[in-house]
Amino acid sequence: MSTVSRTDPLSPSPPRRIADEGVLTPTQPDSPSQDQPQRRGHKPVRNRLSRREQSKYACFRCQKKKTKCNRPRSHTRCEACIKRNDVCEYDVREGAVSRYAHLKQTSEQLERENGNYKGFLANIVSRPDCEKLEIFRKLGTTENPLSTLEDVRAVDALHSASVGVATIDAEALEESLIKVPARPWTSVAGDGLVSHLISDFFDRDEGDPFANAISLIDPELFVRDMALGDPSQSDFCSPFLVNTICGLRSMFSDKIDLANEATGTNLTKLFVAQAKQHFEIEADKRCLKTVQGLYLFFLLTCHITTNRAGSMYRLAALEQLGKLEVEKVLTKPASNNQVDTDRRRAMYRTYWGIFNFEWCVMVSSSFFATHTGPNVFGPPAGLGQPPVVSRISALQYRAVIYNNKPRAPIGDEMDMRVRQDLLFQLNALETSLSPNLRYDTNPNRKTTQIKIHLNMVAYNILRPLPSTTPILLQTNTTPPTTSTTTAKALLLALSACDIHLMHSYLTQRAALKYTPALVIPLWSAVFTLVPFLDDPETHDMFARGCALLEVFERDMQGVRTFRRGILAVAWKIGVGIPDAAAEALAGLEGEVREGGGGVEGCAGGLCDCGSRGGF
Repeated sequence: MSTVSRTDPLSPSPPRRIADEGVLTPTQPDSPSQDQPQRRGHKPVRNRLSRREQSKYACFRCQKKKTKCNRPRSHTRCEACIKRNDVCEYDVREGAVSRYAHLKQTSEQLERENGNYKGFLANIVSRPDCEKLEIFRKLGTTENPLSTLEDVRAVDALHSASVGVATIDAEALEESLIKVPARPWTSVAGDGLVSHLISDFFDRDEGDPFANAISLIDPELFVRDMALGDPSQSDFCSPFLVNTICGLRSMFSDKIDLANEATGTNLTKLFVAQAKQHFEIEADKRCLKTVQGLYLFFLLTCHITTNRAGSMYRLAALEQLGKLEVEKVLTKPASNNQVDTDRRRAMYRTYWGIFNFEWCVMVSSSFFATHTGPNVFGPPAGLGQPPVVSRISALQYRAVIYNNKPRAPIGDEMDMRVRQDLLFQLNALETSLSPNLRYDTNPNRKTTQIKIHLNMVAYNILRPLPSTTPILLQTNTTPPTTSTTTAKALLLALSACDIHLMHSYLTQRAALKYTPALVIPLWSAVFTLVPFLDDPETHDMFARGCALLEVFERDMQGVRTFRRGILAVAWKIGVGIPDAAAEALAGLEGEVREGGGGVEGCAGGLCDCGSRGGF
């Protein structure tokens, strides 16, 4: 008896079904039953369409529409959201194995944060009231409370290593001439280290005649307010100012180095961070202590950074100083009110210090070009600085003001009359100095600085002139005689003199406490040589000056900006760097290329002064 096949070829074809993807496909024959084994070599027919890639979790849109969700690895959205052009969002973090794993990780993270907050609050309760107020003030100025917790822990880490630090702090307090409380002004260090840094800041070098001239702060008023320990009632001290001063002096303190080693922290960075936090609070306050803090923070950035971002603090200080209308305050009749007298005294000290720094060091300042210079009043009473400093500042002021608005084309007869007169006055000023203040008769660190700043005035008078301009010089003989030279010859002589003086100055100092008051005159001397590098006689001087700047950079990182500026100017005007100076400028090429053509303006106007005359 024959067996009829289950698939009769004469029977009608089975109906086709619609696949999941909407494509018509023929139905596959039924799978063979268990009692009918497959023929050898027979393979079941599979659907040739690729299966949808499975997703471990669905996005919000697909959950809401209750549709299948698939996000291929090569896409950031699932296919359904791509077709609808919708935003594809998931409630499971990237990399989680499942929704449960995501929720578990989220729960653990929240538990950790909750534990941190509980510990933080418990820590606050156990602290003194002054610390509580400071912490709550910080919490009010930040969007991330845990960042305040990290700061508190960093400070606590310093105090937890206290056995060694307590000894250092006690010794520092005993040796400090000025003893002031650290809190509530700063929580970075204790009373001893803070007193040590404040004492160091006001400890003037007797060999530096310009130390008081560029001091912005009246020490008596500042220390008096700091000792009271009440920031809300202080006119002459603030947390921003204290942290800035401590950060500035901490870079030159052996005791701070010992504390850093004992705690494994960097107190300078902590002082800077805390100064920035307090600045955010004080930024909108138009007052003298904020001006002082901003200008000193600018000097601090010269040491800790190699970019030009710090100049914003200088510009902000000058802007706020202008809003205080200092000239009106100083020209008013003196008052019998002691509070008004103290404010006038502090304001005058700050105005005078910034004036001297801007004109004797920075050389060019748009602020004082539009404001009356304080030299019309003379230095503040009780400043204790040599009169020569005031006279140099006054002459520098006249030279730079004239350069901003010359009466005639540079190098013309009328222009040369003014410049020759300024040179004669400069020579007369130097000749009138007593022998103990002149470098040629009494070479020491004090007379070195006086000579360098006298030369800075001469740079301002000569730099705008074409190099071949004849210059009439007056000798110091009796009777006086005159000689003729050129602007180039005189500038090269001044540069050689300053580089030699700075080399001698560095070898004479026992402790190196660099300030821009020393660095910028040296940079000015080296910069003056750049347009003349085609002359082989300048190569040795230029190399020595670049080497000295490299030495300064070891303790003052901002000097790197000046060194980059020298290389940028040389490239811009098309002169080559001498082989003798190549080593001192090595490693700066890439930075100059990345910085572009703006690098040569890094020192606030020196390049502008040098570009007017064209050399």
